[in-house]
Amino acid sequence: MRFHVSSCHIGAVLTVMFVSVSAVLASEPLYSCAEYPVGEWPESVAIGDLNGDLVADMAIANSFSNNVSVLLGTGMGAFAAAVNYPAGDGASYVAIADFNGDEAPDLVIANFFGDSLSILLGAGDGTFTAAADCEVISYPIDVAIDYLDGDQTLDIAVANAGSSTVSVLLGVGDGTFGAAVDYAAGFGVYSLAVGDLNHDEIVDFVTADQSDNTVSVLIGKGDGTYLEAAAFDVGVAPYDVELADLDGNGALDAVAACYGTYPDYLDSGVSVLSGGGDGTFAAPASYPAGIGPEYVAVGDMDMDEALDLVVVNCVGGEISVLSGIGDGTFGAAENYPASPFSRSVSIGDLDGDRQPDLAYVDFGYDPEGAGFVSLLINRSCTPGDLDGDDDVDLGDLAALLGRYGACDGDPKYDHDADFDGGGCIDLSDLAFLLGNYGEGT
Repeated sequence: MRFHVSSCHIGAVLTVMFVSVSAVLASEPLYSCAEYPVGEWPESVAIGDLNGDLVADMAIANSFSNNVSVLLGTGMGAFAAAVNYPAGDGASYVAIADFNGDEAPDLVIANFFGDSLSILLGAGDGTFTAAADCEVISYPIDVAIDYLDGDQTLDIAVANAGSSTVSVLLGVGDGTFGAAVDYAAGFGVYSLAVGDLNHDEIVDFVTADQSDNTVSVLIGKGDGTYLEAAAFDVGVAPYDVELADLDGNGALDAVAACYGTYPDYLDSGVSVLSGGGDGTFAAPASYPAGIGPEYVAVGDMDMDEALDLVVVNCVGGEISVLSGIGDGTFGAAENYPASPFSRSVSIGDLDGDRQPDLAYVDFGYDPEGAGFVSLLINRSCTPGDLDGDDDVDLGDLAALLGRYGACDGDPKYDHDADFDGGGCIDLSDLAFLLGNYGEGT
């Protein structure tokens, strides 16, 4: 789910939601290191290399200022100031892809109040052309990108909250798209994910149907058209859905963030549905997260080769990380404190150490709606600090020297000591630590 008119905004006046304080996971600590100003009322963040320098950049959709903020990474988890590009009315979701085949990333933004998509073509240097709009219907709230008709030109699928439909826009290959064709899903579509659910090498859809307490599956025919939706029960008020092979059996599974029922949200949680590999799902297993989960992302946060879940809890004011066992089940949630104005979360390597970090957007406390994108990094915010005490001292130097010369795969190798992400702990890493020696608290 990706937008405004949810009870999260009502509850935000009374309670507190999202991430801004460091906490410790059982296996991989995450640290709240920085926040960067963006536009007004940010709703969504996407991570990608927008200027071809192999450093992660970010794009943020801002729903009140009707624009997208682009922040170019400068390395080691730092970002330049935001550059804003106009989008449509109520810019609520942003995704990154190459729509015109020039190997430069482009942007697509769902404009909730504008009933449109904005396409911004990238120049390859982190700048973008003026937006060109495509018409869709009734409160577009989420976007997914894939090859929907098998012609190797990227297409777009859009979740429309107002009409409870999915719009399909087939790409021409030059950054333009055909007219939207709409398919009915469940009532109150708030999110959309795509993948091959039945092993026919054709892209299918799954939607989160907030009002029906279901996810709907639309099976693709291979030509960009879709069969009638089939519904599968999940928890109460699913706002977001993602697809991934959570149990390693080769079939895509579904995970839905289920907001629960006001005022106590005792029925909130994360629903995990095991995929049958034939377009069907088993009955859901429910996992507690925080209070009022509204967004979910999937990634291997602790790098144990088992996928984990990252959940934004709107009412409870935290991000939950549920570590995957590898068989489709999950451990207890580890919670990170948050603010009542935070929203979407994305997973990516923000500091170049080849480990996953988190970026999330936060409305902020400004009555005008000015917002931020904030980072949760998987190592200390003090560059060179290996033991997490916020100082770069003799203990850190000894730790690095004890691992010196080890490369990825060596038992002595430690990602945290490989500051440049080169795969080996070498002279450049030693020089980096010595250059920061004495820094910290």
